[in-house]
Amino acid sequence: MAFVPEAPTPGPDWHDAGDHGLSTQLAALYAVAARLTSSASVDDVLTEVGRGVGRVMPQVGEVSVSVWDPRRGVIRDLIEFRPWSNRRVPLPPPAVHPVADLPELVAVLTGDAGYAQCLVDDPAVSDSMRAYMRRWGWQAVLIVPMVANGRTLGIVEIVDPRRAAPFAPGEIRFCEALAASGAGALRQAQLYERVRRLADHDALTGLANPRTFRRRLAAAIRASNRSGEPLSILVLDIDDFKGLNDRNGHAHGDRVLQATARVMNQHARASDTAGRLGGDELGLILRGAGHEQAAALCDRLLDALGRRKVHVSIGAAAYPGHGRTADELIHAADIAMLAVKADGKHGYRLSA
Repeated sequence: MAFVPEAPTPGPDWHDAGDHGLSTQLAALYAVAARLTSSASVDDVLTEVGRGVGRVMPQVGEVSVSVWDPRRGVIRDLIEFRPWSNRRVPLPPPAVHPVADLPELVAVLTGDAGYAQCLVDDPAVSDSMRAYMRRWGWQAVLIVPMVANGRTLGIVEIVDPRRAAPFAPGEIRFCEALAASGAGALRQAQLYERVRRLADHDALTGLANPRTFRRRLAAAIRASNRSGEPLSILVLDIDDFKGLNDRNGHAHGDRVLQATARVMNQHARASDTAGRLGGDELGLILRGAGHEQAAALCDRLLDALGRRKVHVSIGAAAYPGHGRTADELIHAADIAMLAVKADGKHGYRLSA
């Protein structure tokens, strides 16, 4: 049977392993609940979910937890836990999987099925799902939704890599209970991340706000001291921004700022930080980049923004030659940027 419309009715096999099995299940549920109240880390809680499944269901070789992005139609892996070795497995980025061609999984995510139980040799399971299972070497998989406040946040996949045998009803109910605990932790983490992002980022551009930018620059300086790697920053100022606002209105100025922020993010590396320093002044922290890399990036930014008819003046400064603190580096890059303004705008200059 590929998927089930609702949770199983309790029966005599709910306590499949007798009193000892029930006590093991309760101990695992208690451990997850304790993590939920004592840890702000969703990773810790979800790892405990995987560990709890392993304690109760020795046939399980893998437990994966994924979040659902309904807008993009994908799931993104959060953790993969291997009970047999009692360890988490690092996930390669981006660990994102489309779900449109997996009807059993979609049914769970959309609420059309309470859970899905798929066996690799079951003809009732869709061809695409069986191919998905063979890709990962799964013989049987139980897919349980993570639901918080009536909203499906993601799924837990409980895998038997050895036998294509159904999971017992008691095991299914236990996994549903664990998934419910994990869903609460995941929801808390998502809310915390949203609040933290609002506190750390500029509302208009989505870039780091001035406080966050300076904090990350100070951290980059400390990292540079430890590693000896170069560090540079850029300060960008949109040319004639006041005139743009006066001629076209502040809404147009906001759109120009947002377009500039998007271009900066497109050209920044994962280790870089783009921020809004105030008004139309933006900054970019370039870890591991010296003068040559900073100059090359300035050229790319000027070209990309120029094609969008946005003109900017850019100043660059490097640590430690142009300053030993975050404020000193920003000031040095600011001075270089003002020199570009004085020379005719839409260009860049490296701090002397």
